[in-house]
Parts: sequence; structure tokens; C-alpha cells
Amino acid sequence: MFDHRQFVADALILPEHALEARGQSHGLVVVGGSPRSGTTLLQSILCSAPGTTPMMAECAPLRFLLESCQKTVGHTKVNPGDYFDGKQGVVRLYTALCKHFLNDVRARHDANVAVLKEPAMGPSLPLLLDTIPDALIIAIARDPRSIVLSMREWGRRSRDRGADSHFESATTAELAEEVANAYRQLTRLPAEFAGDRIFFLRYEDLVHEPLWTSRVLAAVTGLDLSNYNPSAGWDVAKMGFGSGTPRDDAKTPLYGKKVAATRVSAWRTDLAPEDIAEIEEVASFYMSLFGYEKAGLQEEACENPD
Repeated sequence: MFDHRQFVADALILPEHALEARGQSHGLVVVGGSPRSGTTLLQSILCSAPGTTPMMAECAPLRFLLESCQKTVGHTKVNPGDYFDGKQGVVRLYTALCKHFLNDVRARHDANVAVLKEPAMGPSLPLLLDTIPDALIIAIARDPRSIVLSMREWGRRSRDRGADSHFESATTAELAEEVANAYRQLTRLPAEFAGDRIFFLRYEDLVHEPLWTSRVLAAVTGLDLSNYNPSAGWDVAKMGFGSGTPRDDAKTPLYGKKVAATRVSAWRTDLAPEDIAEIEEVASFYMSLFGYEKAGLQEEACENPD
């Protein structure tokens, strides 16, 4: 049986860790995690390094390529030998396509490393690591109660703008299950990748110790983050984002500001007790994996997610 606890333990970056530079170069760094977990903040830190792509919107094109590869592999199983000899033939084709795409992205931005964010890429991450040998995944974990609260706040802002939002209409249990599933996907990668090609970082550690975080990220990624200044905020005018910027209803009050831990415990006052209890029940195992305690409890109840 797959040992989720050992996988996370091997890949989780903690404040007491003193990682030395690994000397490895990566042409692609993928920022993963659940929506509203702090992926944009993490991306902003990595993109502050020279030689990286600027911050851009979620990299749906790469996800589409990987999803197409998965569908083609499935078709080859149904109709073997018609177009490919097997899975490896499909993977070779899409490896070339992904490589061409990433080369174009790096050339477009005169960069050596593409730093791309795509929380929805979770199911395709095993294939990504197969097709892109120099890809590295940095996934940010966050207390699921904080994530659901942020989802709800985004949903309310969307409603106020007259737009429909899944984050507004979904039940608390449904949102908590989405969060749990995002990390379920991330902890089902091949065990040998933990602490080598995938690392986890907790949002709470990042906002409490941003300079420590930048030093660890530099060691893990090989990026030069020596000039990163968490007190300076983000230069949102230079964030990339093509012809547009993120939707206003997606932005939090901390968007573009200096790194701050002011929202870490907001769920305690801004969520109803019954919502907190429901999130803790649905996401219990994943709270335990990443060290998040239930409200008022000292020990976590654990169950096997499989």
C-alpha cells in the first residue's frame, strides 16, 4: 500500500530544514496546489529570480497537451498498432510537443526557466514528470479551512459583480472535497520523486518566514533569489499576464502587497463552527498529513484516503 505519510514527510520542507544547493538545473518549475492555497504568492517569489519567465496566468496549454496525451494512450490501448506501437510511442510524440511548447515560451520571454502555475494539472503530473525530464514541482499546501474561506470570499465577490460562481453555489463539503482531492493527486506521484522532483511547502511557513522560504526555494530550484524582498510587495505592472490581469474578484486584499501572515487564522472567526467541523471531517486525513490540527483538538483522527 502506498505510504502517503512517508511521501509527504520526504517531500515537505520545514523551517528546521537547512537545505544546501543541489546544483541541479530545471527548465521547468511547476507551481502546484489547490486553488486559493497561495500558488500566486509562491509563483511571485520564484519569478523574482533573473532568467525566469514573468508571472503569467495558469498554464492551461501545457495541461491540454498532457490531457491529450492521456486520451491518446487510452485510444492506443483500444486500437493497438493502428497509429502507435504502444504507450511509449505516444509519450515520445507528446514529449516532443511539450518540449517545443516550452522552448517557445522561454524564447518568447528571453528566459532560461519557465515558472508556470496550474493547480488543475494535478491528474496529469505523473505524465508531466515522464515527458519533461527536467521538470520540478513545488506544491504549496495550506490549511483547508483557510482555502475554503478564500473560495467563499471569491464567490461572494463574483456574486457582487453579478457573475455566477461555483465557489458561491457549492456546499462546504463539496469545496472541502475539492481541496482534499487536489492534495490526493499530489501525494500519489511515484514515491521516488518525493524530495527530488516534487517538494511541498506550507503556506503558513512561507508567510511567517518568507526570507527563510526564499533561501530554501533557491537551494531546491537552483534559482537566484538573493535579491528577493518580501517587504517590497509584487511589481504587478511587470507580472506578465499577457493582454490582461487576473479577474478583480479573484484578488484578495493581500494581492500585490508585502508578504503578511494576517489571514492565517481568519477561518477561526470568519467561518461558522458547523462549516469548520465539516471541513475538518472531509479533509481530515490531509490535515493530518500536513500537520494541521483540528479546532480545539490536540490529536488528529486519521483514515486511509484509498
